[in-house]
Amino acid sequence: MIVADTSALISLARIDQLETLLTEFDVHVTETVVDELAATSEYDDADGDAATAVLAARDQFTIHHIDDELTTSRIDPGEGTSALLTTEIDAAFLLTDDLRALPEIQTLADAQVAISPIVLKALVARDELTRKEARESVDQLATKRDWLGTPIYRRARGLFDWLQKPRPECQQPRRWRSPQEFAWTGLGLSVGSAAGASEYGRYPRSGITTPDFRAYWLTPLPREDCCSRRRYAFAMFFAAL
Repeated sequence: MIVADTSALISLARIDQLETLLTEFDVHVTETVVDELAATSEYDDADGDAATAVLAARDQFTIHHIDDELTTSRIDPGEGTSALLTTEIDAAFLLTDDLRALPEIQTLADAQVAISPIVLKALVARDELTRKEARESVDQLATKRDWLGTPIYRRARGLFDWLQKPRPECQQPRRWRSPQEFAWTGLGLSVGSAAGASEYGRYPRSGITTPDFRAYWLTPLPREDCCSRRRYAFAMFFAAL
């Protein structure tokens, strides 16, 4: 379940992702947020139009009445009731685009607090959006909400760094290998033939290329005799490099 405040709903409506949000996720809002949307819809601007669109889709999300109020110098009534709602319904996420209030909301909400572009990241994971479409939507949102050059824009772009910057080969997680596999590949990678290295591992090395050498060193090593144990330890050392 997702709880959304006024700012997050308006942001997603501005980039035509409101319908997708309401279709793909179980969205909950408070009556206070609905009242804020109604007040915003009175304005004759883009945010007013977005708020009107959210209210028109009110039958697609659940509205809750919250008796208590929670406001601070940074948290407004809509954000406060949204934080309280997360405790009542055990929501997984609370969406808000008030980056100034977000850290304080996180201390009060019983859910992960995130900015609205995280929905775009989730839609990419669900194959509802392409990577290109998600990045374009973030830039479109930044333009329409005057986020360009601000911390919230950098935070939104940071959500999609994993889509743009593949990890360098040297930082790829090491695949677990069994001791037997180390015995097969270790010395082939470190002092074996170029052909053997390209066939068995990632680090080709020059060296002896005779079939006899490969057959000797790439044979599974029984660990019972001392000589094989020394070869085994040597293989483990070089394979870990």
